[in-house]
Amino acid sequence: MKRQTMDFSFFSGNVLRDESLKPYNTFGIGGKANYLVQPKTPEDVVQTIRECDSMEAPYCIVGCGSNILFSDEDYPGVVIDMKDHLTAIHIFQGNLVFVQAGVLMQSAIQWFLQNYFTGYTYLAGIPGTIGGCIAMNAGTNRGRIHQIVHTITYFDGTHLQEMTGKKIQDSLFYRNSVFLEKKWCILSALLKLEKGDIAKEKKQLQSYLQKRNITQPLHSKSAGCFWKNPPHHTAGKILEELGLKGFQMGNVKISERHANFILNMGEGTCREVLALAEKVEDIVYQKTGIVLDREVQQVSGMLH
Repeated sequence: MKRQTMDFSFFSGNVLRDESLKPYNTFGIGGKANYLVQPKTPEDVVQTIRECDSMEAPYCIVGCGSNILFSDEDYPGVVIDMKDHLTAIHIFQGNLVFVQAGVLMQSAIQWFLQNYFTGYTYLAGIPGTIGGCIAMNAGTNRGRIHQIVHTITYFDGTHLQEMTGKKIQDSLFYRNSVFLEKKWCILSALLKLEKGDIAKEKKQLQSYLQKRNITQPLHSKSAGCFWKNPPHHTAGKILEELGLKGFQMGNVKISERHANFILNMGEGTCREVLALAEKVEDIVYQKTGIVLDREVQQVSGMLH
């Protein structure tokens, strides 16, 4: 796809050209972005999407980049970097907390604790921004973020919209959502929390964080869990039982600590990750008949 020159005179944040995408995702993989923009306001995001649509330029919205795999080739459009750029958080009313999409989930949890809110321990240690966590309906076997989402403000490509109530529950799925499927951009949310025993909340958070540190390769280059759990199974256990821990191709391998993590050992590429993933998926299907579905979102300029 041909690179385009775009006019960002309307944009109040940072505009970077030919920016390497490796620092913007936890896999440490990717080519360069034609443009990478860092918004100061929701209006920056909305106008950027409108500009991309008018020029038929691809765009990609990224939070922490903790669940994403960029192509090795350069991205010909615009990457909108939300992390640490839309970061307002405050009490809206009662137990409702307003959070912009660029707030880090773990920063939000610390804010919740400081303001004596409870009811979110199942989100302990989950990387990503609020926007990304909602779009992926992030969570654990103890719960998912949709349980505390009261209202979502988003841009559907044409208008600013609000989603509330049952519609939210119907729009957030297991590691997926209508926001990913339709490429709607989450700008902010109201989260409905509780007031409870803060000492107990802190203790549970600490316990869950310690468990994650023991069972997951949190300090390695990866995109977290690579595959969704099939019904009545866990992907990591399937791979472990098939002896795939440590299985390596080129510069990427299955983690010895948690088999649902693919690790970039230093100079890994998107091609190597995909080759390893396809090989693992083939082995799992041949041995068990189970089809693994990928959780990690793959991004290339031709897909948007």
